[in-house]
Amino acid sequence: MVLEITLLVLGIVCMLLSVILMVWPVVPAAIASFVAMCLLHWSYYIAVTESTFIFWGIATLLIMTIARMSPREDVRKWKSMNLYATVGALAGMLLAMTISASLVVLGAIVGAATGLLAFVNTPKGKLQGFSLSTFIHYFCAKGLPVVVAMAMIGIILEGFLMN
Repeated sequence: MVLEITLLVLGIVCMLLSVILMVWPVVPAAIASFVAMCLLHWSYYIAVTESTFIFWGIATLLIMTIARMSPREDVRKWKSMNLYATVGALAGMLLAMTISASLVVLGAIVGAATGLLAFVNTPKGKLQGFSLSTFIHYFCAKGLPVVVAMAMIGIILEGFLMN
């Protein structure tokens, strides 16, 4: 019983850490989300299938590879863009969760894209002169890690709601 509660607390801390890492990307937030999913599954508070673990584990490895290949100056230069992508992904995920639990990933994708489009329309975003190719590049580099981490958080929240 004590082990289950400890794993639950650590899983929730990892979920909160993941949200912080989405805004302040020192380490990919997908790592913290995946660890949270594992801890909460082992605590028996959520049930996750083996295929779900494999899929999100591969997605986390891909995000880690993308983060490793990204130039460090991009991380510092576009820090405020991550806030817009994170808030958009969170709103999209929660909105999709109210409609249907199967739309969590799609909601996070649409929300992150909307958040990045909102950033492009801010004064700081307009000064950068985003073209479509630049937007697609930054969506893949900044939005995709947010989408993966937020989708895993959505799956975790869905697991809590189903229990």
